[in-house]
Amino acid sequence: MVQAITPYLCVHDALGAVDWYRQHFGASVDNVIEWEGRIGHAECEVAGAVFYLSDEAPALGVRAPRPGDGGVTQSNVLLVADVDTFVARAVAGGATLERPITEGHGRRSAWILDPFGHRWNAGTPVRSAEQIADR
Repeated sequence: MVQAITPYLCVHDALGAVDWYRQHFGASVDNVIEWEGRIGHAECEVAGAVFYLSDEAPALGVRAPRPGDGGVTQSNVLLVADVDTFVARAVAGGATLERPITEGHGRRSAWILDPFGHRWNAGTPVRSAEQIADR
């Protein structure tokens, strides 16, 4: 059995987030479901990785992070073909560069905080999986 963890992000403005992730992460978006006048579910895919998102649903206890409050409860790791271009595009779109691109542990990677309060560690492998395993 193969298992995967699929992040389910909650945001203040899911319609805006869908547009932002399309434009600045290069996401494809599918299966957008409206619920009580908001987006209750949307499926996003970036470089083969899938995450879901929705608007807040306070009655269900689903709340978005508060950007600018200084706290993030989790981070998402995303492997992309060209981290330099990916990070530059995200930052140009309003993401905050938390840690600049560095190389280590077989990847070039950076940490960014998107405008919706979610942290991403975007990276590009610099060695193949076989090279890393041979160490």
